Amino acid sequence: MCAEYARRRTRVANLLSEIRGLSFSMPAGAFYFWVDISYYLGKSYDGRTISTAVDLADFLLDYAQAAVVPGEAFHMPKKIRLSYANSIEKLEQALTDINHALALLR
Repeated sequence: MCAEYARRRTRVANLLSEIRGLSFSMPAGAFYFWVDISYYLGKSYDGRTISTAVDLADFLLDYAQAAVVPGEAFHMPKKIRLSYANSIEKLEQALTDINHALALLR
């Protein structure tokens, strides 16, 4: 499983790096990424303004059907926690959907 999680981590990192405005650190031992979402704060779509990571997590759930954990739960505002404990196929689909949803924000 270690090799499989390393493969997932690398794939998710590659996909995250393709999404405009996101930054992250490569996890060393965890199965999740901390993703800085500062770029998207203040942006809006369809009357919804993203003011916090909680707002962004709700937005992603509604527009990408992807669940992430807002950083506020860990005293890390402006970040979301994104797990890679799923299949490569589901991770790729989720990150594609996240990318499309974030592209809606202006």
